[in-house]
Amino acid sequence: MAKTYSAVMAEINKLQAEAHALRQKEVAGVVKRIREAVDHYGLTAADLGLAPARGARRAVATRKTAAEAKYGDGQGNVWGGRGPRPAWLREALAQGRTLEEFALAGSAASAGDAGAVPAKKRAGPATKRKAGQLPAAKGRRGSSASRRARVAQPAEAQAQENPPQEEGAGV
Repeated sequence: MAKTYSAVMAEINKLQAEAHALRQKEVAGVVKRIREAVDHYGLTAADLGLAPARGARRAVATRKTAAEAKYGDGQGNVWGGRGPRPAWLREALAQGRTLEEFALAGSAASAGDAGAVPAKKRAGPATKRKAGQLPAAKGRRGSSASRRARVAQPAEAQAQENPPQEEGAGV
């Protein structure tokens, strides 16, 4: 007689319940033997590596501090000026209010630089070049001008520079 799906599932459930009961029985026996050994030898959790040793410091999770609030509406809603504008501020701006109206006293935004863009920093000391001279190429492959020149060469010229190697020849 062929087994049906429901009969197989019922058998699986029965076997899983039996396995769970057997595991619980085995775990109880193991725990009992461990407790006897701990009592007999006077072991501690630290001896077993289950607790930090005495005097050891615990790692403390640090939290990033929130950015200083630069804008607020006086009703407890604040925004630090980073990330997308919150809904309360977007709604107020849509009603015709200005960002400067929400600048909090003592913040950098209230000092009048709310829309200011910081000046770009220079990467290093300026180098003098002759008029028309391009900066030195960086990297191993050369300048982009030399790559363009190689691409622009006719196929015959490239073949003369790099003749095909014969099979079996070479290194």
